[in-house]
Amino acid sequence: MKAFIRNWTIFLTVILALLLITQRLSFYYANQHIAWYDWIAEENGIWETVQALSLILATGILAYGCWHYHTRFRSLFSFIAPLIFGALFFFAAGEEVNWGQFWVKFNPETDFDIHNHDWAGGHLDDVANSGLHWLIYIYGIILPVLAAIIPQVKQTLYDLCIPIPPFAFAPFCLFIIFIDYGWFHNHVLQLPYFPPPWSNSELRETLFDLVILGAVITQYLRWREGSVPA
Repeated sequence: MKAFIRNWTIFLTVILALLLITQRLSFYYANQHIAWYDWIAEENGIWETVQALSLILATGILAYGCWHYHTRFRSLFSFIAPLIFGALFFFAAGEEVNWGQFWVKFNPETDFDIHNHDWAGGHLDDVANSGLHWLIYIYGIILPVLAAIIPQVKQTLYDLCIPIPPFAFAPFCLFIIFIDYGWFHNHVLQLPYFPPPWSNSELRETLFDLVILGAVITQYLRWREGSVPA
């Protein structure tokens, strides 16, 4: 498991570098109808596909783990919790790709996804973005840090089979938070102006979805090794 966490951390570092290169290229190629750039960065391009596939894989791994290792769970909640996370990840994947609307070439007047619609006088996309920020704070930073410094918190999360990211993944989530601040772009990333043409939300979602996938694989490795639940 330690080897996987180390290798996935290296993988996330490479992905982050590629995302930052994509963002840098957006200052020159965004909205220019250049095929290779659009294939990478635009709607339903490579990065959006990576987001959806990461969440679908996470869902499948959790479902398989719960089925294959169901006799090891201490309680009903420790069995249900991973399935709830899996359902949430599957829903997020569907929202990311408009529930396959683009691939089946079906174009009604309104999108299939929920977050692009209005509700109660507001746009649900704003609610989704706010919820994602809080999820990154709590799931990606606070819980991994608490688990790393308080053994009781770590054991409780493990016993409940909640797929929390390892502490090594927390810096990537912290970076995701920082990218929404202009000073970080201007003084750290040294980008020409803020906000960049390629949306920060795409960079954030791609990196965070891969953090989630890494957390789920780590959880599955715990099940396979028989360390949690005991």
